[in-house]
Amino acid sequence: MEKIDFTNPDYEFDDIAEQVFYPIYDVIAQDLLEETGIVSGSMLDVGCGGGHLGFAVMGKSDLTGDFVDINATAVRLAEERSKRLGVWERSRFYRADVVSLPFEDQSFDLVISRGSMFFWEDQERAFSEILRVLKPGGKTYIGGGLGRSWQRKAIMERMDELGLVCMGRQKDASMALTDGEYRSLAERLGRPLSIVDDEERGHWLVFEG
Repeated sequence: MEKIDFTNPDYEFDDIAEQVFYPIYDVIAQDLLEETGIVSGSMLDVGCGGGHLGFAVMGKSDLTGDFVDINATAVRLAEERSKRLGVWERSRFYRADVVSLPFEDQSFDLVISRGSMFFWEDQERAFSEILRVLKPGGKTYIGGGLGRSWQRKAIMERMDELGLVCMGRQKDASMALTDGEYRSLAERLGRPLSIVDDEERGHWLVFEG
């Protein structure tokens, strides 16, 4: 079985999102809108990849979307996709690192990220920066999930068919902290935190601005 690191900029990660993960984005988008209650204003998608989750959120809400990724190819693909989806005028795109976001303080009502935080080497600095740009009353929805259990089963079967291993989800490769460590981080940063940990919805950090 071929092992592919999804952080490799030379790998066609967007094809995997399209061929394997695509059905889950609408489900996660609905979950996060219901969890946060934020359906208008400004959204930031950090580590956006091709923009799939952010665009799904925009399709179910009145939110505008800013999209950030450290990978220039991802940013280009997300911008191209926004034009095909007809949301280009509601979207902006940036190549940037999560630890140095190019936005003013308190810029966003909602900050989302799926599957990216596991690669953030400096978790405290990353979340400090995310919370810096979060508006008072705003919320985050940051973490990972593969949709409902039947979707997760189908995705894993499809990955097996393609001979893929998602190395970023291997526990020994993840940079993510434990829930206890995130709660301690929230206390240090002085922000409320609730954690979604559900077999059907996934694992998500909901900080409040």
